[in-house]
Order: sequence, then structure tokens, then C-alpha cells
Amino acid sequence: MRLRAAFSDLNLNGSTPPRVQPRLGEWGPELVPSTGQKRRMRIWVGLVLLGAMLALFGLGWYVYHAMTGSWGFGIDEKSGFLAPAALVASLLS
Repeated sequence: MRLRAAFSDLNLNGSTPPRVQPRLGEWGPELVPSTGQKRRMRIWVGLVLLGAMLALFGLGWYVYHAMTGSWGFGIDEKSGFLAPAALVASLLS
């Protein structure tokens, strides 16, 4: 999927000829964001949302580990591929 196809048409003037397009400040506010600014803001919002979800997942995993003593996902001291004892044993052998 092309990146351009992921965004809707952010240019509200569409295919109207330039002579009928309003100039900034003529019919509306002067601080209207440009098409590029809208596109960048959509990317930033997506990245911030992803970061917030990862932070919430990490916090939940930390609280789970603090309450149970288990790392979750079948990872503990004795079993599991990523268990500390299993990693040390595989590195030393």
C-alpha cells in the first residue's frame, strides 16, 4: 500500500481553479494548517498513540511481575526459552 493512499485528500480546495479559491484570511481564519502540516500531524499522532500503548503494556507487565513474581508468557526461572537459568545454561554449554 502506498503511503499516499493511506491519507485522505487533505487539500480542501479540490480541483477548483485557482481564481475561485479563497486566499488565506479572506473567508476564514488565517492560521489554517497546510496540507503538509496536516499529514505530519497525522503521523505524529499515530506515533504518540503507539508509544502510549507500549508504555501502558510495559506498566501492566511490570505490575503483573511485581504481584506474581512471574514474567508471564510462560517465562519463569525454570522453564521457557528466555528463562534466565536456561539462557545461562545455553551460553555456558
